[in-house]
Amino acid sequence: MTPKPDTGNPSRGVAAGHQKAASFSPEVLDWRELCDRCLGNIDLVQRVLEKFEQRLPQELAELQHALALSDTEQVARVAHRIKGSSANVSAEGLQRAAEEVEDSSRAGCVANIPQHIERLHWEWERYRDYAARCPRQSMALQQPDNRP
Repeated sequence: MTPKPDTGNPSRGVAAGHQKAASFSPEVLDWRELCDRCLGNIDLVQRVLEKFEQRLPQELAELQHALALSDTEQVARVAHRIKGSSANVSAEGLQRAAEEVEDSSRAGCVANIPQHIERLHWEWERYRDYAARCPRQSMALQQPDNRP
């Protein structure tokens, strides 16, 4: 199986213009999609995000532990959980980064796993920075609706 191409240093994405303004960044967190998924219930959105934000650091630690043990099956399982929970909250960057970890683990591309985990951590920091700068109560109302 052919290994995935090197995505390089995650910080290059920011320099290349992948970082959006704090008011709306669907690559980090698509508020409109998350609100739609929660049927417009802002309280539910907040509870879902709080649970996600509590659990992800634990899952990242579990991922690092599995990597330290060279347990690629466990790395893939944890990355799959992170991918799913990130998709559930519409955190596209985290979802894609977790998918890269999962894919590398399942393909046996052990040499690529650390760089993909590094990107996952970078995406988590980007998410945390974004979430800290954006008041949740008003985010759903501020989103531009670019949908047809």
